[in-house]
Amino acid sequence: MLKIFAGFALAIVAILALKALNKNSDRRNIRARLEQICEGNVACNKALNSYLDPCFDQVYRRSGRVRSTGLNIGAIILCINSQAGESIIVVDQREW
Repeated sequence: MLKIFAGFALAIVAILALKALNKNSDRRNIRARLEQICEGNVACNKALNSYLDPCFDQVYRRSGRVRSTGLNIGAIILCINSQAGESIIVVDQREW
């Protein structure tokens, strides 16, 4: 019985570690993409550094476990602009 419990506990820990690894990888990819968009724009970089993490977490939570189309970078940009109080990051929606 104890071996079965230990097996389940190990599986749960592995799943949680994989989920955290995926989230961090997604966060790095989004940051890299937005840093390219903000290149040379001080206000854009400041907003990115201030608001990316809370906006990423908000959008990531809403997207749930199943993300067939990937994380919605447009929603993150809208959140950052909303938090900043102005449209600092402006991109063509076709680029999302």
